[in-house]
Amino acid sequence: MTRPHWRTLGLLSLAALVPAALATAALACPFCSAASQTLSEEMDGADVVVIAKLLSVSKTQPEDTATPADTFGSGSLTSAKFRVADVLKGKQHTAVGREIEVTYFGEEDKDGAFLISGLSSPTLEWATPLPLSEKAREYIKKLPSLPAEGADRLDFFQGYLENPDPMLAQDAYDEFARAPYEGVIALKERMRHDQLVEWIENPDVAPSRRRLYLTMLGVCGTKEDVPMLEKMIRSEDRQLKQGLDALIGCYLTLEGADGLPLIEDLFLKSKDAQYTDTYSAVMALRFHGQETDVIPKDRLLVAMRHLLDHPELADQIIPDLARWEDWSVMDRLVDLFKNADEKSRWVRIPVIRYLQAAISQEGEVGQRAQAYMTELEKVDPETVERAKSFLAFGGLIGGAPPASATTEEAADETTGSEEQPEEQPAEQLEEETAPATEESDSEAPEAAAEDADKSAAAGLPPEPPATGSQPVEATIAGAEIAEDISTAASAPLVPEIPSRWAIVGVPLAAGAVLLVVLWMIIGGAGQQRAMSR
Repeated sequence: MTRPHWRTLGLLSLAALVPAALATAALACPFCSAASQTLSEEMDGADVVVIAKLLSVSKTQPEDTATPADTFGSGSLTSAKFRVADVLKGKQHTAVGREIEVTYFGEEDKDGAFLISGLSSPTLEWATPLPLSEKAREYIKKLPSLPAEGADRLDFFQGYLENPDPMLAQDAYDEFARAPYEGVIALKERMRHDQLVEWIENPDVAPSRRRLYLTMLGVCGTKEDVPMLEKMIRSEDRQLKQGLDALIGCYLTLEGADGLPLIEDLFLKSKDAQYTDTYSAVMALRFHGQETDVIPKDRLLVAMRHLLDHPELADQIIPDLARWEDWSVMDRLVDLFKNADEKSRWVRIPVIRYLQAAISQEGEVGQRAQAYMTELEKVDPETVERAKSFLAFGGLIGGAPPASATTEEAADETTGSEEQPEEQPAEQLEEETAPATEESDSEAPEAAAEDADKSAAAGLPPEPPATGSQPVEATIAGAEIAEDISTAASAPLVPEIPSRWAIVGVPLAAGAVLLVVLWMIIGGAGQQRAMSR
């Protein structure tokens, strides 16, 4: 393999990261993981995109004999010649019938077609070819002609959800996940209701896909779907309850406030409810409080407040009480602070942040909150000071689920485990913050600016754009965030994101540095070989 190809891989990797990172930054998803980059986005990020046929493959040993033969997994490096069959982008750089040489690691398939992207930087350099089925080839060729957004675009991808070709099924899902929610609503009359129900009832459908289908059913479903959803919510079968947060969200969308008593009895009032189930219910309520007006916010708050009867879980809903300006529970929260024990000690920081938000209010509410703050500073001055310092670094607010709960949820999704999550040490948990939550508001710009000022004064993250501009990913529903944010009990909690750009910029900058280092190492090795000759 020549050094230019390594540079190509680095440049293409960075080019792929940038649009993906920016897209992630633009997302406002309160309870789901980000979708992967779509094929359309990858094509937009390249200078040249072609469909090519494989002509020949040649294998060569690495130039550096000190490099193990299986460094790249096949015992040798492979260079292949391709003939361009279609130019989808960049006709000024190449043409149909032209032969190109590309590093290739796959099987020698001269009957198949390959998607190859390239960057002109300044010479044309190619990325690793992606094999295409015949159906994928037709799919790829249609992408450039699709509308940039809207129901017509989504209608095309709707036909590829659960496609036998996994690449097409994933890309179709990603397109829906990134689409503005208003575009999904516009697709309502063309949604395939019966097919959605079939996929929802199929336990073999992946939880992330099920969340999307439940979101879509919330758009096109009717009261006739409620019994099916209620049966799944009541079920003890973990497979059937995969994506419980989206399931509850869809159920409440179709049933409205009349569906809340069931959710309260099963997941919010009961001390026997599994933590992951309770967390899913909170995520569904949060979604309805931030993204819809199906249920009055006052009624949602009544449901949320049930968790104040469970001190070890109360930190999950305190941020919502502050954002929704529910100052009626201030006395109860102060009591939770004073009476916190080893099992619920981490509730103290969210309580202080709640009070900080209340202090920014005018009149009796702000005065009462200030008096309580002064009182609690005497009870636990160290925690109060820590909470205030956190506010100075981004306005984080709230607590978060124990790692055992988040990892347990992933186990529940796959094994049906009924075990309860283990408790984490209070010393470790009290410094942690709530899972990332994002919000949306449909008010006018003046009201949005006023809300932003309130949030800044209260130490809360700024409000994201209005619901109409939200990606549908914001409605896919949410224990998936718990599945993704926890990989080990040693990292139990995920803080609420203080800045989308920070969460994108830091890993992006680190990746860029690593790519430069790799480039320098490989370049230095090449120079040493040249000098030795």
